[in-house]
Amino acid sequence: MSTIVTETSAVTPQPTMPWQATTRKKVATLMSLVISAVVSFVIVLVTGLAGVDGFALTFFGVSFLAVAIRTFRLDSKKRKDAFVTVAIIATAVLAFSPWMSIFGSVIIKGLRGLRPNFLYETMQTTTPDDELSLGGAGHAIVGSAIMVVIATAITLPLGILSGVYLTEVRGRLTFLVRFVVQSMSGVPSIVAGLFIYTTFVNFTNAFSGMAGALALAILMLPTVAR
Repeated sequence: MSTIVTETSAVTPQPTMPWQATTRKKVATLMSLVISAVVSFVIVLVTGLAGVDGFALTFFGVSFLAVAIRTFRLDSKKRKDAFVTVAIIATAVLAFSPWMSIFGSVIIKGLRGLRPNFLYETMQTTTPDDELSLGGAGHAIVGSAIMVVIATAITLPLGILSGVYLTEVRGRLTFLVRFVVQSMSGVPSIVAGLFIYTTFVNFTNAFSGMAGALALAILMLPTVAR
């Protein structure tokens, strides 16, 4: 009598994601968004609504109507889930649209001003109303570099001395120096600029690169000290 031994291979369970939308559902959602966009565009054309704001508001309303039609035969739980999903997507689109509009405007209008001599020409003989083909960013680049050098020359010695005092010396003023450094690390750039404006600029009664360097030094000092 012989014994037959059969080897059975172990079955590896495949991971399942029941929450993931099926391909059919993704296609239906995409088609719903496309149809809503087309209907919104037609409504904007035939009504008094105009511009991006009018299209966004119309698209928001049409999307909710499309979801209501699609989920009419579903239960209340799935219907609420669909409405919340559309609300989140529509709100995100409305929130990011102004940012994207600003970035797009800057890029589109800025590309027209780019040319080979843009980096070294200055605005010495150019007015704000002149064409984009005139002037350049040479003065801004050189001025920024000068302010960074001045701010570094101010903050580097002070930052190194502050760091050495806090970690090595630990004298009587350690608490005060640490408190000042930590307080300066949370100062917004607008506050530093206003401080220099109300003190240095009003005292000298003139705008200069030194004022910008001092404001930058206030922001750089906590980082160097740490």
